[in-house]
Amino acid sequence: MMVFTMTVATVETLFTPTRVAMVMNGIGILLAGLVALSLVGMAVITQVYLQSGASPKGAVTLPEWDALSVDEQAHTTPQITILKPLKGLEYELAENLRAFVDLTGPSYEVLFGIADADDPAVSVVKALLADYPEAPLRLIMTTARPGLNPKMLNLQGLEPYIRGELVLVSDANTRPQPDSLKRLAKAFHDPQVGYGCAPFFVRHGQTLGSRLRALHIGSQLVSIIGGVYRLTGIAPIMGKWMVYRRQALQDLGGFAELSHYLAADGLTGQLLSPYGWKGVIIPDLMEISLNHWTVADAWKQLSRWARLMRSLFLFGPLNLLIWNGTFWGLLGLLCLSFGFQPGGIALIGAAIFCWLGLSVIYCWRGGQAFELLLLPLLDWQQITIVIWAYCGNTIAWRDRRFRIGSNARIVDPNHSP
Repeated sequence: MMVFTMTVATVETLFTPTRVAMVMNGIGILLAGLVALSLVGMAVITQVYLQSGASPKGAVTLPEWDALSVDEQAHTTPQITILKPLKGLEYELAENLRAFVDLTGPSYEVLFGIADADDPAVSVVKALLADYPEAPLRLIMTTARPGLNPKMLNLQGLEPYIRGELVLVSDANTRPQPDSLKRLAKAFHDPQVGYGCAPFFVRHGQTLGSRLRALHIGSQLVSIIGGVYRLTGIAPIMGKWMVYRRQALQDLGGFAELSHYLAADGLTGQLLSPYGWKGVIIPDLMEISLNHWTVADAWKQLSRWARLMRSLFLFGPLNLLIWNGTFWGLLGLLCLSFGFQPGGIALIGAAIFCWLGLSVIYCWRGGQAFELLLLPLLDWQQITIVIWAYCGNTIAWRDRRFRIGSNARIVDPNHSP
């Protein structure tokens, strides 16, 4: 009894209201400082890296490479095979594909893969081939294969036709700059680099859904990709402009093995690290278009991603809250309601800093200023998606529902585990 009494007295001494307030205020101030510091640091690091065009971390520095002529560059770098898996009419599909006609730098070829002969994308590709008969473009009708990941199955059909040492997978809505392959070639000049990607941003959206995604990608996602890479050397791979060295792709087991995963891009580093390959983030910023996206489309894509991240790492979806001004503002108000004024004020300050900082970053990267009015709506979308990520393990994709198994494998929900 005496021991119990002494224990209670000790606890009461340690957890006095004053001490609890000091701890909570300290935590609030610390969190606010970390939020502000990470936002500025990651954004600046990323922007400097993208604008410098320097060789990525771990690659060989080749200052003389830019001095070579186009022909010399083509002969001193490996050929690049660009795979374009197509399905349906993406927004401005013809303009997006035409951007691949006159790419400068290394020798390259473009393989357009379509699984259905009646797909409207076929006529778009055929018109492009007729307009540019001398361009290194080919249309390949891939055989429809059973499976859960149509994109990877389409790529599997293109795989036998690959001739280049570097294999670039480019989605239908990407639009590179004329010199994008030059930056890609520099990034892969180190023979140990086996995979990589370029970050991307959304060209001006015209719907609410596309503008929400543009705001998230342009203000947050690009900074996370570039900042993580430059600080840690880890390359977070996103599949819009994804590159494999051919040998690395073979080590993976080809696209047939990747077809078991919905998030094959995000798993690339994990799957290839046992083979000793390194990853890079290419210092380029790829344009993509999402102009047809509705709010429902944006929700499905981000909620699908959040549940995939949760399957890989329990706390993965929480990254949507790192620079979420509404989240930190609510947390600050909660602190104030409990009387933790310094901590609460600091967190509210962090919220305001997030909104202002993300606004500057988004406009810095070419975003439209009036879209910043959507930041609070984006915050609430992300908060609800984080909650949703922990409420189940099914996702909707291409008008079908799938269950996410272990390690982001996709499973037909009609089959038992």
